Amino acid sequence: MMIRMWHLFSAMAFCLQAPALQAAPPVDAEGAESSREGTSAPRELTGLSAKETTFQTGRPLQAKVIRSQKEVSELLSDTSAPELAKQVDFAKESVVLFAWKGSGQDRLKASTLRHQTVFSLEPGRTKDLREHVRAYALAKNTHWAIGVSYDEVKSLILKDKVRHAMQLHNRKVIVTTADGVNFEAIEPNLDDIVRFIMDNKKDIPIATE
Repeated sequence: MMIRMWHLFSAMAFCLQAPALQAAPPVDAEGAESSREGTSAPRELTGLSAKETTFQTGRPLQAKVIRSQKEVSELLSDTSAPELAKQVDFAKESVVLFAWKGSGQDRLKASTLRHQTVFSLEPGRTKDLREHVRAYALAKNTHWAIGVSYDEVKSLILKDKVRHAMQLHNRKVIVTTADGVNFEAIEPNLDDIVRFIMDNKKDIPIATE
């Protein structure tokens, strides 16, 4: 009887301390998903269009960072500048902008966990070519990366675009390019990526979290 009472008391104590369950991540009309597991989750911006020169070519997925209102006119259409000003406080936030052309079924996901936001693209299967413009406001202290495949990480390394790499405690690797953008390997091929760097680009420094 004492053992049963102890188990019952423990279960009640756990329920009182456990946080409330979170709702399922929202999915918008274009298929972008966001998971608000951290306190610095990205806020998606609306009503924006990009200039033709802003759209990226090739892969992996790339991003432009807008840190002030002055940089808006270089990347976005004239009508987007006042719209962005209504939604972003550049004193506290930066904007991560993605503009690419691809399948109409392309899905861009944004997930946040422990103050680390990762953006990842799921390519669609349809052959229709569509313009995609996605923009997110992030607090300036938020760490973020673009999730890419192991092969895409290797491609960045061989093209001499990687300046340094970091091994994370969750057995993933982040590589940083010359323009300051982080790419996180989606697959946990920690040993393979580190070995690939050491065999092919020995001058790339590797840090450990």
